[in-house]
Parts: sequence; structure tokens; C-alpha cells
Amino acid sequence: MRAIVSLLVVTPMLGAQDWTQVSTNGPSPRAGQAMVFDPALGETLLFGGIAGTPPTPQADTWSWNGTRWQMLTPTPSPSARWSHAMAVDPVRGRVVLFGGALAPNTPIYSGETWEWGGTNWTQVALSAPAPSPRIWHAMAFDTVGSRILLFGGYDGNTSSNVLGDTWAWNSNTWTQLQPASSPTARTSPAMVTDPIQGVVTLFGGFSPHGGSHPNEYLSDTWDWTGNSWAQRSLPQSPSPRASHAMSHFPTLDQTFLFGGGDPTPFGDTWVLQSGQWQQINTATSPAARNWPAMAFDTVRARLVMFGGEGQSSGSGQWLGDTWECAAPASFQITGPGCPGSNGTPTLNPVPPSLPRVGQSFVVRLAHLYNQTATVVVACLGGPQVPPLNLTPFGMPSCLLHVVPYQNTFLFAYSGQVDWTIPVPPAPFLVGQTAHLQAFVVDPAAGNPLGAVVTNGGAATIGW
Repeated sequence: MRAIVSLLVVTPMLGAQDWTQVSTNGPSPRAGQAMVFDPALGETLLFGGIAGTPPTPQADTWSWNGTRWQMLTPTPSPSARWSHAMAVDPVRGRVVLFGGALAPNTPIYSGETWEWGGTNWTQVALSAPAPSPRIWHAMAFDTVGSRILLFGGYDGNTSSNVLGDTWAWNSNTWTQLQPASSPTARTSPAMVTDPIQGVVTLFGGFSPHGGSHPNEYLSDTWDWTGNSWAQRSLPQSPSPRASHAMSHFPTLDQTFLFGGGDPTPFGDTWVLQSGQWQQINTATSPAARNWPAMAFDTVRARLVMFGGEGQSSGSGQWLGDTWECAAPASFQITGPGCPGSNGTPTLNPVPPSLPRVGQSFVVRLAHLYNQTATVVVACLGGPQVPPLNLTPFGMPSCLLHVVPYQNTFLFAYSGQVDWTIPVPPAPFLVGQTAHLQAFVVDPAAGNPLGAVVTNGGAATIGW
């Protein structure tokens, strides 16, 4: 009789993401649009931007469901604009839009507040105080205060009109906040909600009042913690830039940043996780660009990015491509097994099987103790741990890489068995990593316990 204990757990994993171009049809090529994931519609929502020759502000509303763009026809609707900002209030299930430029090259800016409830736009009647009409500001939802934050932007003709004010929207009124510390006044930062850490994170932008970059582009990272801003001290950061896009990938607990410029556009992808910025290299990548728009699709667990300006700011080279970034399914060996009577037992996927949402992941355990009709005990396990030396347990030269949790019985024949692991059709699992290892009872292994272990494995769940 032989027993195998296989160990599995789900934990986040960095660097297993990739960009895929998914559409060239939909909204016209443009930049300066705003995009969020609409919880009421269950799709990504895009409004406005600047497009065409001569450059012309747009007033169209579009939705993306992962397969097609659809132009919506809400009545009423905000007027044509670009360089506005939008954010989602998940408590109320509303999208909030503020500001924007109503003409291409003149300081005609909006101070309107609009809300989207899934089918139509509604302009909210405002009473003082309210943010001044502006462009190039940033907005995100503050989970601690259960309100939408607005920071910075530009509201005039001179450098003195670059703003560093913080406002909160609580469903019917704007309130200017007076934090004890604050980022310097700036235009075109990016700001994103991190619901896992309970903060709003802001990065970069352009400041004529002084920055770390000779052209006054910024590379600082700030967190809003509920009542004030706090600057992070980080060992490395993306280069100074403005007009970049950011979004949070909650199943990975990672904040993604793409592009922007100084003003020459960048095409790099960065991830902020556990207090560290790290540039990631993907197999494919969108072209460098300023002014893209990015949102996280919570239904399909992936980032969506659209459009932007493909040369330096003001070039008018508008882009109309749609990209998505998700964690692809993968498997990696995390640690060695130890020799038994039939070689070193192995644990590997059966090609082409990989751990994909809604499918079965098939793992083959091979080079086992070579008897037929053998009972196998497959176990759900705890997280990957620093290797535990099993010598004190009678298994010299064997290492345990995970923590046991739950058992399932299988039968092995002729030295191998396939373990089928159903992966639920749950998008929140995308990007999570399952850790596996197998314990093999082997009476001929030549050690006191009569058992050995397979290699450890990390199976990243993807699409």
C-alpha cells in the first residue's frame, strides 16, 4: 500500500501577467478619455476624449464587455470634453465624472459633476463650495471615508493655476479637505484605489513648481490614508512622468502603471506591491503612449486599456487599440523532490493542461513506488514555506515545501497517477497561485520512514 499526500494552497504571485491586444474596433482613436469599470452595467465604461483632425472633444459613451465595444445613447449626457476624470463609488453603484476641457486649445473648462447609474447620465446640481473648473486632475474612491477623492489639475492660463487641492464627493456635495501634508501642486498624476490596503495611491504628474526631473516631471508616490497624504519612501520608482494610466488588480493586490511621458511617451509596465515598485517584462506590450485610459474589469479579473497619444504630448497621433492584461495560467517547480526506489517522484502538469478558471487542471505524479492498485492520498495544502528538512522524521535528504491541509483518496497504477483538480469558474481566482507537493509511501526507499516526496510546484490560475 502506498500513500501520496499532495498539498495545495492559493497565494498571490508577482510577474505572471501579460498584455494582449483584443480589439481595434470601437471608439475612434483618441486621447484624454476617462474609463472605469461600471458595477451597475457590469462592463467597462468610457466617456469622451479628444480625436480627429483638427482635434475635437468627444461626447460619446461606450461600454466594453470583453468581446465588443458598444456605443451607448444616454439622454441626457455630458457635453463633449477631454482631460476630465471619472471614479466609481462602489457603495452607491455610481460612476462620478468631473471637469474636462470643452475645446481643444482654449481654457474653456467644465466645473460640472455628472453621475452615471448604469443607463443614463445625470448632472448634479451643485451648491458652493465645489472644485474650480479644471482639467488634468485625478479621482479615486476612498474606502476609509466612503467617498470619492479629487486631487490637483489645472484651471487657467499660467503656471500659478496648477492645483494641489484635495476634495471629497459624498454623493451630493463637494467638501475641500485640509490634510496636514499633501503632494505638491501638479497636473496629470494618476490616482487609484487600493481596497486591500485601504488607501488611495497617487503617482507622478507635472509640476511647474519644482520636481525631481529637469523638466519638472515627478516620480513620487503618495498614499491617502483617510485624513491625510503620506509620501512613500521607496527604493525604486518608475521614471518621472505625467499622463500615465494606473489601475489596481485586487486579486493580485498589485497596482499597475503603464506609459505616460516626459513628454516623450513611455511603453513600460510597472507594478506596486508590498511597498515596492517593480518593472515587469511582458511577452507583448502596447506601444508607448501618453493619455491612455485603464480600468480593472472585476467580472473577468483583468485590466483593460484603451487609446492614448502615440507621440509626444500634443502630436495628435491618436490611438484606438484595446488591450487587456491578465495573469496567464502557468506552472513552475518550486523545490526538489528526493529519490525513491523508482527514481525521484515527480509532480508536473499533463500537457496541455494548465490551471485555468472553469477547467480541470490535471497533474501527473510519476516515478512512484512501482506497485499496482495503490491507494493515493491527495491533500489540499497550506502556503509555500521555507523548506522543512524532513531528516528528523526519518526522511533524510527530503524537503517539505508546503503545509498539509486536506486529504483526498486516489488509486495509482504502475508507478503513476493523474490527479484532476477542478478550478471553479470564479474570476477572483485569476492570478492566484496554488502550491502543490506529494508525499509518497515507498517501503523500498531505504530510509527509516519508508517514504519520499515529489518536487514542489506553483500553479498560477489564469484564463
